[in-house]
Amino acid sequence: MGQTPPLTYALRQCGFSNRGRKGADYRIFISAIIFMGKTGSWWKNLPEEFGKYKSVHSRFTDWSKRGVFVKFFELVRQTDDPSVLRYLDTSFVKCSICATTGRCAETERIIGKTKGGLTTKVAAICDNEMRVHECRIDPGNDSDHLVGKRMELTGEGKKIVADKGFSSKEFRRHLEDFGFG
Repeated sequence: MGQTPPLTYALRQCGFSNRGRKGADYRIFISAIIFMGKTGSWWKNLPEEFGKYKSVHSRFTDWSKRGVFVKFFELVRQTDDPSVLRYLDTSFVKCSICATTGRCAETERIIGKTKGGLTTKVAAICDNEMRVHECRIDPGNDSDHLVGKRMELTGEGKKIVADKGFSSKEFRRHLEDFGFG
């Protein structure tokens, strides 16, 4: 499979190609499916930000018939030992007024300015049992892959599961240097 994302690989395996009309962003489509699964609502009640409900339903039906979802989940679950997986993600924390004005005790501030205001970013690496192996706090305006590079990574032969924010070539090389597969 190499460095091809599992969804792209699954689409190719099920007969989809890069030729022809390009579909909308897959993330929006997957978000629409997650929304439908969480709410259990009718397709016609799908919010407009996910696109036309008939188009989303048509793509969902097509992918289901062609086995894209089955292939995708097979690829994601291809490891026999889930204990080798490590999950890496970050989250923003909005800073309080006290932290931003300097009226609190004088300590080092790790604050970044973003569209949402002054924020701090918390990053963590967890295992399948949701035990935290590494945690880090950085300014909120730092990109995910830069925060990931600053984390102490240990785990010979382990695999990292992370979102698109960590998908830079530089970060992948960093993972390889620490023995992640």
